[in-house]
Amino acid sequence: MNFFLKIYFSLYFLQCFSNSLLAGFGLGFPNTTFLFEPIEIFSDFVRVSYSYPFLLAGKPSSWFDTLASRQFPGLAAAFERYRHESLLSFQSDPQWLTERVTHFHHPPVTQLHSLLFGGILHQWGPFTAIVITCIVCLLPLVVASVMACHRFPRYAPWLLGVSLISYPAVFAITRGNFTGLFCSTLLVLAILLIASEKVNLAIVCSAMALSIRPNWYPLVLVMLFVLVEKVSLGRKLWIFLRWLLVLAVVNMVALAIVHAIYPAYDLQSFLEGYRKYSAAYEFGDTGSSFGSSLLVAEKEVLSVLFHVNSLALLGILRRLNIVLASLAVVWLIALAIQKRVSQETALVLAMALTILGTPVFFDYHLFVLWGAIYYALYRSRDPQSIALSRLDLAFIAISLSPFAYYLRPGAITGFGVLFRPFVALLYVFICFVVVSRPALGSASVQPLGSKRP
Repeated sequence: MNFFLKIYFSLYFLQCFSNSLLAGFGLGFPNTTFLFEPIEIFSDFVRVSYSYPFLLAGKPSSWFDTLASRQFPGLAAAFERYRHESLLSFQSDPQWLTERVTHFHHPPVTQLHSLLFGGILHQWGPFTAIVITCIVCLLPLVVASVMACHRFPRYAPWLLGVSLISYPAVFAITRGNFTGLFCSTLLVLAILLIASEKVNLAIVCSAMALSIRPNWYPLVLVMLFVLVEKVSLGRKLWIFLRWLLVLAVVNMVALAIVHAIYPAYDLQSFLEGYRKYSAAYEFGDTGSSFGSSLLVAEKEVLSVLFHVNSLALLGILRRLNIVLASLAVVWLIALAIQKRVSQETALVLAMALTILGTPVFFDYHLFVLWGAIYYALYRSRDPQSIALSRLDLAFIAISLSPFAYYLRPGAITGFGVLFRPFVALLYVFICFVVVSRPALGSASVQPLGSKRP
């Protein structure tokens, strides 16, 4: 664990020192921060809430919002600007919601989350809504940290604190992407529930998470087929079928509720919204900043180094990344069932494959990597010695650290956009090369990721 913390805090300090140094030389954004532009604070949450026409009428505020507005006038001005921009958009073009990428690409559970907490914003104001939403989204992580440190409870607050100051957490909270954060904390909790043999609760949490962000299917497959112990393969298949049923029910119920509240949203509008999102983020330049997916890195390399901007080529690379990552997950599960890969390393590999196979993977989703640390701590009797190899720990530490270094003047895409996918690809390659060695077929060889006594 000390090895992980040394890398994690060293990289964090290096980034903060670099930003401070560049600010001292008079450089401006993006060189002075590893986050987004300051004027966009909490914009994901507030802008989405104000993109629903019926949430724009009136400006009621709670006593807390009134007090917070006096204490943080800059934030209050930013929230009012978001609202004013949405009002102008509706007034100038009533069809702007369907013509641009707004909220229609969100799955039903994400829409329900946005409508619920957007309603709180509408009734009580943005400050109150942000505090309530943040608390709700972090509750699964609080429970998970207590579970992870059940043998050494005094470490639970430290684990929670270190998790919340990590780059993905800071990014998600300050950007206001609470649905992404909620998805991550639900998955971390689901991993701990599997470890404690509470499979039914893990099924519900993971189904909720994948209803928000479906790209995490490699992690859920590893959870259900590798982490679930002491049951036969047939029983694991039955658990997986139950998970599929819960996933289907959750989405159908959410779709029915959202459509009743917001008739403009249905399956057709969702598919059309996703098509526009894909065109802008997967094949356009919108998804290039603060992303860690292999497709974004490939797009940057093709565009900057080879001056190639072929949508057809990007489409081929997109499908190839998804197919190869999916095949690697199946191979990983087979290796883990044969005990050639430890459960902890299988978790980390599943997360790395998700990063590589997802066309658009923003950095706040990297928070799920904490799930491997929490799981290893849960199974450990000593917090200083957990069953993750140094390779696993190095990959997690690097992925959870900011890399907002800009290699050319005027660039808006940081070094991390290329570096993180490369690290994930290198990590996956090394792991699969090691487990593919013929020597690992012998019973005397320990599984990858396990520690020798």
